[in-house]
Amino acid sequence: MTELDLIRIHPGAAGEVAAYLEQKSHHQVVLAADLATYKAAGEALASSLTRSGIKVHITFIKPDAQDDVIADEASLIQLILDIQRHHAEAVIAVGGGTLHDIVRYSAYTTGIPFISVPTAPSVDGFNSKGAPIIIRGEKKTIPAIGPDAIFADLDILVQAPPAMVAAGFGDMLGKYTSLFD
Repeated sequence: MTELDLIRIHPGAAGEVAAYLEQKSHHQVVLAADLATYKAAGEALASSLTRSGIKVHITFIKPDAQDDVIADEASLIQLILDIQRHHAEAVIAVGGGTLHDIVRYSAYTTGIPFISVPTAPSVDGFNSKGAPIIIRGEKKTIPAIGPDAIFADLDILVQAPPAMVAAGFGDMLGKYTSLFD
């Protein structure tokens, strides 16, 4: 199991992903995002990677009937099939906790590394090795993998919706207080 290789937290950190992938000899990647996270960071990242000679396939994780992207069987199969079809050497999660859960389990299942590019400080688990997945309507945390690298770009994170920032703050408070329970 690969441990966290690199963590970059500063303005412009997403601009370092291409060099990292080149250093690791990853020339074909799948970038997983939803429409909002693609606009927030994925589009610029995909352009940067392409300019560096890295072949990028964008997988837009499809929302459910309520227009929510959820970590369920359908999302997992969608991403796993794209990883296989495009012969990805790594997969990049561009988004919040749900997208990271989809990517971490899909990367684990396909045996490739994943790179984290969070777009909102909405959870405290970007480096988690467990993936909460909804299976037949029941949420279960399944062992998976953590990212090989995290590129937390402060220019992106400060533009996150206030509700996502509040969710991350609440997540951290809940974890802290639960230790006393």
